[in-house]
Amino acid sequence: MRFRSLISFFLIFSIIFLAIGCDEGGSSSNDDPAGGNGGADNGNENDNEVIPPGPWLCFTANKAGSTVTTVISYGTVIHTPSLEYSYDGETWIPFALNTGDPETDTKVTLANAGDKVYLRATGTNDSFSEPDDSGNISFAFTGSIAASGNVMSLVDKDCTATVIPSDYCFEYLFEDCSELTTAPALPATTLTESCYDSMFYGCTKLTSAPLLPATTLADSCYRCMFCDCTGITAAPVLPATTLAVGCYEGMFDGCSSLTSAPTLPATTTAKDCYSNMFNGCSSLTAAPALPATTMTKSCYSYMFYDCTGITTAPALPATTLAEGCYSGMFYGCSSLTAAPMLPAITMAKSCYSNMFNGCSSLTTAPALPATTLANECYFYMFCDCTELTIAPELPAEVLVKECYREMFKRCYKLNSITVHFTNWSPADATTAWVANVKATGDFYCPALLDTSSAGTSKNPAGWTVHDLP
Repeated sequence: MRFRSLISFFLIFSIIFLAIGCDEGGSSSNDDPAGGNGGADNGNENDNEVIPPGPWLCFTANKAGSTVTTVISYGTVIHTPSLEYSYDGETWIPFALNTGDPETDTKVTLANAGDKVYLRATGTNDSFSEPDDSGNISFAFTGSIAASGNVMSLVDKDCTATVIPSDYCFEYLFEDCSELTTAPALPATTLTESCYDSMFYGCTKLTSAPLLPATTLADSCYRCMFCDCTGITAAPVLPATTLAVGCYEGMFDGCSSLTSAPTLPATTTAKDCYSNMFNGCSSLTAAPALPATTMTKSCYSYMFYDCTGITTAPALPATTLAEGCYSGMFYGCSSLTAAPMLPAITMAKSCYSNMFNGCSSLTTAPALPATTLANECYFYMFCDCTELTIAPELPAEVLVKECYREMFKRCYKLNSITVHFTNWSPADATTAWVANVKATGDFYCPALLDTSSAGTSKNPAGWTVHDLP
C-alpha cells in the first residue's frame, strides 16, 4: 500500500512539473503566428489566444506574387479610415493608406497561390470613402485575386453591422480591378445614397454577382454597380419593392455576357430608377416583367439600349406617362419583332422619344390612342425601323413642338400613314418625319390638311393622298 502511494505521488508530481514547465517555456512555433510576415500585438488580454479567421474581408491569391493595395481613385480623402490586416486572423498589423505617398501605403504581397490576407477596421469607421463624394478609396491588385468574407469589416471590426454608415461608402471600391475573380459578401440591409455606386465597374473577370438582400433602396445605391463586368452571366435576385431615384441606373450597363435578367417586382417607379439598367447586355434574350403602373421621370429610359438579343418586350400597362419615361427604352434592339401595347392616353414630354429607334426587325407598330400630345412625345420613335410597313394611326388633331420629329425616318418599307391633324403647325412638329420612307405609298388625312408641299417634313413625295371621310 505504501509503495503504491509513493508511486501515485510521484506520478502526480511529475505531471504538475511538466505542465508548469510547458507553461513557462511556451511554444517556439507560435512566436511568429504571422508565419514570417511580420506582426503587431493584436490587443487581446491573452496574448496566446488564437482567433480563428472570421468573416472579415479576405483576399486570396489565385497566382503567386499577387498584390493588394489601395489607391485614391477620385478627389481627396480627408477622413482616412483606420484599417489593419492579418495573414492568419491572429496577429494584426496597421494598414497604411492615403499617406500622400504611394510608396509608404501598405502593399501586401501574397507569395504563393492560396495565400490570404484579411482586412478589418481597427474599431468602426464612419465611412470608407468620403460621405460627400469628394474622394474615393479603391483597391488595386496585380496578379489574380479572389475576394471573400464580409465587406462590412472595412467599417465594422466585429462584422455585425448591417447598416451602411454613410453616403458613398463603398463607391468605386473595386473599380477597374480586372484581376478580381470573386466578390465579397454584401450583407447590408439598410443602404445609403450611392453606397455601392460603380463598386465593381470594369471587373471583367468577375463571373457572378453577390447577393443583395436589401428590400428598401436609397438614391443611386446600385448605380453602375457592375458596369462593364463582361464576365457576369446571371444577375442577383433584386427583392426590393420600394425604389429610389436612380437606384438601378446603369447597374448592368455593358454586361455583354448576361443571359437572364432578375425579377423586378416594384409596382411604383422612381425617377431614373431603371434608366440604362441593361444597356449593352447583348446576350440578354428576354426582358423581365415590368408591372409598375405609376410612371416617373425617365424611369425606363434606355433600359434595354442595344440589347440586340431581345426578341419580345414586356407588357407596359401604364395609362398615364411621365417625362421621358419610355425614352429610348428599346433603342437598338435589332431582334425585337413585336412591340408591346401602349394603352396610355395621357402623354408627357419625350415619353416615347426614341423608344424603338433602330429596332430593325420590328414589322408592326403598336396603336397610339392618345388624342392630346406633348412636346417631343413621339420624337424619333420608329427611326431606323427598316422592316416597318404600316404606321400606327395618329388620332391627335393638334400638333405640338417636335411631337413627330423624325418619327419614321429611314423606315424604308413604310408605305401607309393615317393622320387626323388639319395643319402642319408648329413648323418643327414633323421635321424630317418621313425622310427615307418607301418611294410610293398611301397617305390618309383630313381634307382640310394642305398636302400641296409634299416632302420629308410633310406628306411623303410620290405617295397617293386620300381624304378621310
